[in-house]
Amino acid sequence: MREWRRNRAFSTDEAADLSGLHPSALRDWVATCGTLFVSERQRGRRFYSAEDILVLRVANEMVKGGAVTLLALAVAWEHCAGAVWINRDSCLAVKPGSVATSSTVLCSADALPDWDSIHIIHLGRIAEATYAACEAAYK
Repeated sequence: MREWRRNRAFSTDEAADLSGLHPSALRDWVATCGTLFVSERQRGRRFYSAEDILVLRVANEMVKGGAVTLLALAVAWEHCAGAVWINRDSCLAVKPGSVATSSTVLCSADALPDWDSIHIIHLGRIAEATYAACEAAYK
C-alpha cells in the first residue's frame, strides 16, 4: 500500500471537496460523530488522509441513498478504513432503511445478495477514483 494514503495532509475544505461533501456538512459530521473520525488536529485545524476521505465518500453515497449518517459512517469505516483488498469489482450491498451494520454485505457485482430491495455502492470504483483524485491533489 502506498504510504501517502495514510498521511494526513488534507485540510477540511480539501477533504470535503474530494469526498463530495460541503465543508459545513463535513464539520457537522465531525461534531456529531467525532469519535468515529481518525482525523488529526494540529494547531487547531483538522487534517484528513486519503483513507479518511474514502470513508467519507462512501458514507456520503450511503446517505444519498437514504441511510442515517451515523450508520453510514460506521459501515464505511468498517469496510474501507485500512483496506488494501478493495478491487475494482468490489460492491457494498446495503438493505434500504437498515439501521445495523450487519445489514451490509461486501461482495462482487456478480454475487449480490438475494434481497427484495438493495442499494449497491460500487466500492471499488469509488476507491479508485477517490485515491486518484487524492494522489493528484497530494502532489
